[in-house]
Amino acid sequence: MYGLVADAYLPSLRTLTRTALIAMPNSNSAGQIYLYGLLQAYEAEIAGEVYFTVLANVFPDSGQYEKLMRLAEVEHRTSTILQPLIERHRLKPLDRAALAARGEN
Repeated sequence: MYGLVADAYLPSLRTLTRTALIAMPNSNSAGQIYLYGLLQAYEAEIAGEVYFTVLANVFPDSGQYEKLMRLAEVEHRTSTILQPLIERHRLKPLDRAALAARGEN
Protein backbone atom coordinates (compact mmCIF):
# COMPACT_ATOMS: atom_id res chain seq x y z
CA MET A 1 0.00 0.00 0.00
CA TYR A 2 2.81 2.41 0.86
CA GLY A 3 5.37 0.85 -1.48
CA LEU A 4 5.64 3.79 -3.85
CA VAL A 5 6.06 6.30 -1.05
CA ALA A 6 8.54 4.09 0.80
CA ASP A 7 10.52 3.22 -2.32
CA ALA A 8 10.76 6.83 -3.42
CA TYR A 9 11.64 8.44 -0.11
CA LEU A 10 12.77 5.91 2.46
CA PRO A 11 15.40 3.20 2.37
CA SER A 12 13.30 1.25 4.85
CA LEU A 13 10.23 1.65 7.02
CA ARG A 14 12.22 0.07 9.86
CA THR A 15 13.50 3.45 10.98
CA LEU A 16 10.37 5.48 10.40
CA THR A 17 10.09 8.04 13.16
CA ARG A 18 8.02 11.10 13.86
CA THR A 19 10.84 13.30 12.56
CA ALA A 20 11.14 11.31 9.34
CA LEU A 21 7.39 11.48 8.77
CA ILE A 22 7.41 15.25 9.14
CA ALA A 23 10.54 15.80 7.05
CA MET A 24 9.66 13.49 4.15
CA PRO A 25 9.14 15.03 0.74
CA ASN A 26 5.49 15.04 -0.30
CA SER A 27 4.51 14.75 3.35
CA ASN A 28 0.90 15.44 2.39
CA SER A 29 0.48 12.00 0.86
CA ALA A 30 -2.31 9.95 2.36
CA GLY A 31 0.07 7.21 3.47
CA GLN A 32 2.33 9.53 5.40
CA ILE A 33 -0.61 11.31 7.00
CA TYR A 34 -2.06 7.94 8.02
CA LEU A 35 1.24 6.78 9.56
CA TYR A 36 1.74 10.03 11.43
CA GLY A 37 -1.84 9.93 12.72
CA LEU A 38 -1.44 6.31 13.76
CA LEU A 39 1.70 7.12 15.70
CA GLN A 40 0.06 10.13 17.36
CA ALA A 41 -3.04 8.11 18.29
CA TYR A 42 -0.99 5.29 19.80
CA GLU A 43 1.11 7.65 21.89
CA ALA A 44 -1.99 9.55 23.04
CA GLU A 45 -3.64 6.31 24.20
CA ILE A 46 -0.64 5.39 26.35
CA ALA A 47 -0.43 8.88 27.85
CA GLY A 48 -4.22 8.92 28.30
CA GLU A 49 -4.20 5.71 30.30
CA VAL A 50 -1.74 7.24 32.75
CA TYR A 51 -3.68 10.51 32.83
CA PHE A 52 -6.98 8.87 33.76
CA THR A 53 -5.31 6.60 36.31
CA VAL A 54 -3.65 9.56 38.04
CA LEU A 55 -6.88 11.53 37.92
CA ALA A 56 -8.83 8.60 39.37
CA ASN A 57 -6.51 8.53 42.36
CA VAL A 58 -7.24 12.20 43.05
CA PHE A 59 -10.93 11.47 43.64
CA PRO A 60 -11.64 9.38 46.74
CA ASP A 61 -15.32 9.05 45.80
CA SER A 62 -15.70 5.48 44.53
CA GLY A 63 -18.12 6.51 41.77
CA GLN A 64 -15.69 8.99 40.28
CA TYR A 65 -12.78 6.64 40.75
CA GLU A 66 -14.59 3.83 38.97
CA LYS A 67 -15.59 6.00 36.01
CA LEU A 68 -12.07 7.36 35.54
CA MET A 69 -10.56 3.89 35.79
CA ARG A 70 -12.95 2.73 33.07
CA LEU A 71 -11.66 5.52 30.87
CA ALA A 72 -8.09 4.40 31.65
CA GLU A 73 -9.08 0.87 30.61
CA VAL A 74 -10.50 2.16 27.31
CA GLU A 75 -7.20 3.93 26.64
CA HIS A 76 -5.27 0.75 27.49
CA ARG A 77 -7.40 -1.45 25.26
CA THR A 78 -7.15 0.99 22.38
CA SER A 79 -3.34 1.12 22.62
CA THR A 80 -3.32 -2.68 22.69
CA ILE A 81 -5.40 -2.76 19.50
CA LEU A 82 -3.11 -0.23 17.80
CA GLN A 83 0.12 -2.01 18.81
CA PRO A 84 0.11 -4.53 15.91
CA LEU A 85 -0.31 -1.67 13.41
CA ILE A 86 2.60 0.20 14.99
CA GLU A 87 4.72 -2.93 14.66
CA ARG A 88 3.54 -3.74 11.12
CA HIS A 89 4.52 -0.28 9.89
CA ARG A 90 7.68 -0.34 12.02
CA LEU A 91 6.89 2.98 13.62
CA LYS A 92 9.00 4.15 16.54
CA PRO A 93 6.86 5.74 19.26
CA LEU A 94 8.37 7.59 22.19
CA ASP A 95 9.32 5.26 25.00
CA ARG A 96 6.67 4.44 27.58
CA ALA A 97 8.39 6.43 30.33
CA ALA A 98 8.21 9.61 28.25
CA LEU A 99 4.57 8.95 27.37
CA ALA A 100 3.74 8.22 31.02
CA ALA A 101 5.35 11.52 32.02
CA ARG A 102 3.20 13.24 29.40
CA GLY A 103 0.09 11.68 30.94
CA GLU A 104 1.08 12.67 34.47
CA ASN A 105 1.35 16.34 33.58
